[in-house]
Amino acid sequence: MKLVVTEKNDAAKQIATLLSTKKPKADKVYSTPVYRFEVDGEEWVTIGLRGHILEPDFTPLLRYKKSSGWVFSPIDKVPREKEIIRSLKNLAKKADEIIIATDFDREGELIGSDALSCCREVNESAPVSRARYSSFTKPEIQSAFANLVSMDDDLAQAGAARQDIDLIWGAALTRYLTLARYAGWGNVRSSGRVQTPTLALIVQKEREREAFVPEDYWVIKGAFDAAAEVGPSEGDGPEAFEATFHTQRIKVEAEADRIMDAVAGASSATVIAVDKKKRTSSAPAPFNTTSLMAAASSEGISPSRCMRIAESLYMDGYISYPRVDNTVYPATLDLGEVVTFLKDNPAYRPYCEKLLKKGKLTATRGKKETTDHPPIYPTKGATPDDLSPSDFKLYNLIARRFLATLSEDATIEGTKVMLDVSGQ
Repeated sequence: MKLVVTEKNDAAKQIATLLSTKKPKADKVYSTPVYRFEVDGEEWVTIGLRGHILEPDFTPLLRYKKSSGWVFSPIDKVPREKEIIRSLKNLAKKADEIIIATDFDREGELIGSDALSCCREVNESAPVSRARYSSFTKPEIQSAFANLVSMDDDLAQAGAARQDIDLIWGAALTRYLTLARYAGWGNVRSSGRVQTPTLALIVQKEREREAFVPEDYWVIKGAFDAAAEVGPSEGDGPEAFEATFHTQRIKVEAEADRIMDAVAGASSATVIAVDKKKRTSSAPAPFNTTSLMAAASSEGISPSRCMRIAESLYMDGYISYPRVDNTVYPATLDLGEVVTFLKDNPAYRPYCEKLLKKGKLTATRGKKETTDHPPIYPTKGATPDDLSPSDFKLYNLIARRFLATLSEDATIEGTKVMLDVSGQ
């Protein structure tokens, strides 16, 4: 039997579905869902974890050096998900081969390494390999399992070091702040590697808001109708429009009243200047996690909701792995293939056809290039009928960004028109 260990239950189900020629059989080992299937007559089982199944903690053993007041306690791994560990060991006993298929990043490598350590407690001899993938598409998953690699111990150790630092930082500084600064138990002041700098940012922003002194100002706008003097054949401008006084915020009310008195009853305006300027806007870099959250926020999707939706789209095979720093597409990514399946969406079709006519496609490159995962890009075509409105909103953002990275720089022309109304 081949045992495949994934990070979550959804991933276990997806991998079983994509590798099996028939529908996998859903089963349970104790209370943990598993999926059984066959590949070339050989039995396979996938099991999904629940993220980290082990966590670091201090052991009861303490060492104290009186001269310096130095205290040391060794760190050990303790079970966090006992039921899943029990199920994992049950399957590992019977496994002829173990394949770790957790996410390919620092945390995923650590989760896989911890799972392997549990398997080794009951099965010391089964060969172990690693499946690395960036999207849940059939070609990618089949390629990952056809080209298995070794575990990356350095990456797993980096994840373990991060966990230890979080524990040591949190325990030591929380104890100091609570006992030494804030009068002891019952008045706990928690500290953490991430939460403390985040709190500092929040405090800084709150102090800026408290220090802000509001100022009154006045804005004067005029409503204009170009159709009265300019017929359709004489201009392409809007028939009705609004224009703002050139000093957009007038700080003195008397000055605002003077201008309003000057233009009171005016029924015409004269164009006294037209200034046209062109500028170039560079095509954007591919999305990484940070830039995706920033772009989604401008569309009204909060960062936490953005990542929940992105994770769902990834698990369903619509986008690549969403937790990445990379902003450079790998040379192995077939850009034309992605544009071709995006063309199935009528909204994208005209632009996709325009891109495909260019022949060889070249993408923009961001500042950061890594080798674990590609930037975030669509891995399957979708229309509003295929996804919920919120899911499609984020998918649409990712698809359009991908197309934008294959585009030429934009040339934008801005026109500024100065109007005179009664000398103002």
